[in-house]
Amino acid sequence: MVRNLTITFLIIILPLGVLGQEQDSLRLSQSIQVGTGILATNPVSLPFWMKYNNSGRFTDKQAGGMYSLIHYNGGYQTTQWLRQEWEVETMASASSRGTYGSVIQANFSVVTPIVRITAGLDEEVFGLNDSTLSIGSLSYGNNARPLPKVSIGTNGWVKSPFLSRVFSFKAYLAHGWFEKDRVQSGAFLHQKYFYGRAQF
Repeated sequence: MVRNLTITFLIIILPLGVLGQEQDSLRLSQSIQVGTGILATNPVSLPFWMKYNNSGRFTDKQAGGMYSLIHYNGGYQTTQWLRQEWEVETMASASSRGTYGSVIQANFSVVTPIVRITAGLDEEVFGLNDSTLSIGSLSYGNNARPLPKVSIGTNGWVKSPFLSRVFSFKAYLAHGWFEKDRVQSGAFLHQKYFYGRAQF
């Protein structure tokens, strides 16, 4: 009886405590997306537009089955110049060929107005590719799940320290680790770019 009352008390009081933190609720943002569906295809393979440029969400093992997707992301404004962001995306499916589950994204970022540092599995789009109407770029395609990596880059375009009204730049540096079941074991990913822009 006492245990049931304690659980009931916690269920009633905890949401009220969360609602009472008005100042923190302005600094904390969270969202969750839940989706489910049926892949109504032949039981052998999926159409190419479901498999490619989709970060490995769907494979032929899931053909003719059901799937569920959960995508959670959040952020916390620590100070005026510092923000923490995190993201987790998982997927599970079941078909006549068995069950399948995977983590698509799981990452943590520290963001300032100038620099962004990210660690984990992060789905990124590089370049000017239309991510919904093509199979992606040959060099920066999203045909496989994201690799675990650590990256540091500018937070978008940053004004140059000199002639800031004219020049701005964008830079990125990342180090990642490929999976171990490859012909070449112990392979690393190294990415970097630097772009400059002049506006007159």
